[in-house]
Amino acid sequence: MTMDKQLKRVALVGLALLAVLMININYIQGTQAEKLQTNKLNSRQYQDVFLADRGDILAADGKTVLAFSDPIDKSTKPKYQRKYISAQPEDAKIFSPVTGFFAGNGQKTGLEIAYDSLLDGRDKNKQSVSGWLDQLAGNKPVGANIITTIDPEAQRVAYQKLQVTTRRAAAVVIDVKTGALKVAASFPSFDPNSIASVKNSKADLDAFAVLQSNKLSPLTNNAFRELFPPGSSFKTVVAASALENGFNKDTPVPAPFSEAIPGSTRLVSNDEHGVCDSQASPMIETFAASCNTTYALLGSRDSLLGNAKVTETAKKFGFYKTVPIEDGLVAVPSIYPTGNEGAAAFFLGSFGQGETKTTPLQMAMVAAAAANKGTIMKPYLVDKVKSRKGEEIQSTDPEVFSKAISSESADQIEDMMRAVVDHGTAAATLKGSNIAGKTGTAELDGNRRGLWFVGFAPSDNPKYAFAVSIEGTKGDFGASKSGPVALAIVNALLKK
Repeated sequence: MTMDKQLKRVALVGLALLAVLMININYIQGTQAEKLQTNKLNSRQYQDVFLADRGDILAADGKTVLAFSDPIDKSTKPKYQRKYISAQPEDAKIFSPVTGFFAGNGQKTGLEIAYDSLLDGRDKNKQSVSGWLDQLAGNKPVGANIITTIDPEAQRVAYQKLQVTTRRAAAVVIDVKTGALKVAASFPSFDPNSIASVKNSKADLDAFAVLQSNKLSPLTNNAFRELFPPGSSFKTVVAASALENGFNKDTPVPAPFSEAIPGSTRLVSNDEHGVCDSQASPMIETFAASCNTTYALLGSRDSLLGNAKVTETAKKFGFYKTVPIEDGLVAVPSIYPTGNEGAAAFFLGSFGQGETKTTPLQMAMVAAAAANKGTIMKPYLVDKVKSRKGEEIQSTDPEVFSKAISSESADQIEDMMRAVVDHGTAAATLKGSNIAGKTGTAELDGNRRGLWFVGFAPSDNPKYAFAVSIEGTKGDFGASKSGPVALAIVNALLKK
C-alpha cells in the first residue's frame, strides 16, 4: 500500500513536470517565437530572410498585386525572390512609394518593413487561428496578404501626369471621411525589382549605389518624406487662423501692392493690381487673387493676427510633429517659423516662402479639414490584412487625427477655395471643373519654382482632398502646372 502511494506521487510529479514542459514549449513556440526570431542577438533572422513565403501587397481593388514572392527552387536557399508589379510599363516605379522595397541585402522600406512580421508570417499575435495551428503543427510560416487603400488607376494617372517636370514632384489624395490614402505618388521613382535580387549580385549593388547617389533622390518618397516650400497654398493655414480668431471671409484686410520685409528695404509685391493693390479688400477676394502682402502682414503683425495665432492653428493641422500613417511608417514634420526667428521670417513664412516647408501629405490634410467640417481623419495606407485562406486578420477603423478648425471656419475656407477656381488664380485653367483649391508658386532659386495646387473634389460635395507639388522652372505657375494634374487625378477617382 505504501509502495503504491509512493508510485502514485512519483507519477503525479512526473505528469506535473511534463505539463510544465509542454506549457513552456507552447509558450515559446506560440507566443514568444517572434521575439526570439527578431532578437538582435539572433543571427539566423538575417540568414533566413529569403526563406519566408512573404504575402502579397495588393491595391484597394484586392486584385492588383503590387508585390509578391516568387518561388525559386524548394531545394535551394534562398527559396523566394521578391518581385514587384510589372503588368504595365513602369508599374513597379509607380507603386514603389507605397510598397517600398525588399532589397537583396535584406534592407526594407515602406509597407515592406511596416508590415514585415505579418508579411513573412512571424506575427503570432495577429495571425488567424488556422495559421497559428499550422505553425504549432510544425508547418513553415506563410505570410499574410496586405490590402492597401490605393486606387491603382488614379495612382497610375498621378505618376504619368507628374512627369510634366524632369525634377521632383508628388501627389497625395485622401478620402476626407475616412483618412484612407487613395493616391501617394512620387516622382522620380525607381524599380524595386532592380535591387531585389536574392543573389545580391554586383549589378544589383551597383544599381542601389546609383539610386542613392542620384541628386533627385528617387529612393525618397516625396509624398511623405520630403519637405517643400508650399508657396501661396500655405495661405490656407493663415486664412483658417484668421477665421478662428474673429475674422470672417468678408472681413476687409490690408492688401497693399508691395510691402517691405521687416528690417529690410527689400519689397514683396503682388502679381497683379486691383484687389491686391488696395487699402483693404474682403479676405475671400485676397485669397482668390492670392495677395502676398495680405497674408504676410496677417502672419507677422500681432495687431492683425500674428505669428503666435498662426502657429497655434498650424499645430492643430499637424505641423511640427511626425504624422503617423502605419506603425513604423510616418511622414516627416512640416514647419512654419515660430519662436525666435523674428518678424522677417514670420512675414515670408506666412505666404509660404522662407522657412515654411511642408510635405504634400500635410497640405492634403489641410485641405481635408476644410472639406470635412474642420476634422482631419488619420491618414492610413492599409485597409485589411488577410490570411492566404482569405480569413480577415486585421482591418483599419477610421480615427480622428485632429479637430483643426470649427465647422463654420471650414465652410468659409471651402467658399474661398471655390472662389480661387471661379474667378481667382486658377480660373484660367480650371473654371467650370468640379474642383476647388488654392494655388501656390514658391521661389526656390533663380531658375526653380515650387508649383502647388491644394484642394478638394467634388467642389459641391467634397469626397477627396488632395495636394500636388511639382518643381518647375522660372515662368511656371502652380495654377497652370499642378492644377491640371490634380484635376486629372480626381477625375480618375470620381469616374468610378
